[in-house]
Amino acid sequence: IDSANNNLLHAIAFVIPDNISEYIGFVTQSANQGATVTVLSVGAVLELSGSNFTIGEEYYVKDDGTLDTSGTYKIGRAIATDKIYITDTR
Repeated sequence: IDSANNNLLHAIAFVIPDNISEYIGFVTQSANQGATVTVLSVGAVLELSGSNFTIGEEYYVKDDGTLDTSGTYKIGRAIATDKIYITDTR
């Protein structure tokens, strides 16, 4: 309910592009093809215990699947030494 607009209901939607064979999120567990997995996407917090992220630094997923401060796909910004707030999935 939006009190600024006479209490009308409104919804916010997003579109998933048709080229989702590209990076769309981050999966923290390995799985076989066809298995169900949880995909962390924009707004989620990726927690990787034992990591040593630099707080405030932007991180990327490299082609080999590792995380670094440069790479192919921007994932987000470190908010703790073991957590990244996901801001991008493309």
